[in-house]
Amino acid sequence: MATTAGFEVMHPFSQLLISGEKSVETRDFPLPEQYIRTPIVLVQSKGPDTPADSLVAIGQIQFTRCFEYADRSQWLADYGRHCVEPDHAMFGFTPGEPKFGWNVEVLERQAVQLQSTENMYSSC
Repeated sequence: MATTAGFEVMHPFSQLLISGEKSVETRDFPLPEQYIRTPIVLVQSKGPDTPADSLVAIGQIQFTRCFEYADRSQWLADYGRHCVEPDHAMFGFTPGEPKFGWNVEVLERQAVQLQSTENMYSSC
């Protein structure tokens, strides 16, 4: 795996992504253009304060596009792709705030050794 960028996601969302069950990652901001169609190492953490030496690279993904949800009802209708419970305290939809979807394509499902966390983007 010749990728340098990493994307940290908390368990269980990381496992849902790498299995393909979760095909949309949601965020309160748009995906930066440079990460569209760029292979990225998916890094699993146990929570927001996981020490770097406890992170596990579980595969490789790429984001294929970014879109904005028009409203909560559109976000709720997309539950089957983003797998975020409607009232999730950290990742649910907040009316009046933007919510973006990042389509995910799994490139490789395999644990890999982390050599550095310098270029890693922490997502959750």
